[in-house]
Amino acid sequence: MNNYCANCGKSLEGLPYKCRYCGEYFCVDHQLPENHVCQGLDEWKSGKLKEFKKEVKTSERPSRSKIFGIIKKNIWVEFLIVIGVVVLLIALLRMLA
Repeated sequence: MNNYCANCGKSLEGLPYKCRYCGEYFCVDHQLPENHVCQGLDEWKSGKLKEFKKEVKTSERPSRSKIFGIIKKNIWVEFLIVIGVVVLLIALLRMLA
């Protein structure tokens, strides 16, 4: 380990900051990758971007007919449930009368 900042050459007093992207040591002013123009960060970002693009597949948007088909099916199910409840209520009222 060098006792001087890799960016400005300032003496590293206390705890030096080691960049996890390039492995160099920096002072407080240059500890962030953006502050020392980190080459390792650019490589890391480009590698991660490539991995991300591989993982992400284009999603297939459902067509309107599929969406409306699902809605129509659900409406029919709800309609049949309501009819069933009405029939049960009528049967209960006849039994009580």
